Amino acid sequence: LSGGIPEWIGEFPELEYLNFNHNGFTGEIPSAFSRLTNLKHLDLSEQQVNGAPGLNGPLPDFAGLGQLSELYLYRNSIEGDIP
Repeated sequence: LSGGIPEWIGEFPELEYLNFNHNGFTGEIPSAFSRLTNLKHLDLSEQQVNGAPGLNGPLPDFAGLGQLSELYLYRNSIEGDIP
């Protein structure tokens, strides 16, 4: 997979486990992730593959993700404070 993570990802609020590890996603993490209120595990690590710059920009507000206990973001270009 490559390109941006689509906004429609937020249309699955019952999703609990999402592993997009080791793809070629680029751009910012969409704010649509804030609608995944049952998410427990999110792995967006290792996006810098095959010359792709990886994910960048600030983290979206994950405050509504009270179930989230595992978040993996390494090997990207994300910057700023953890909200």
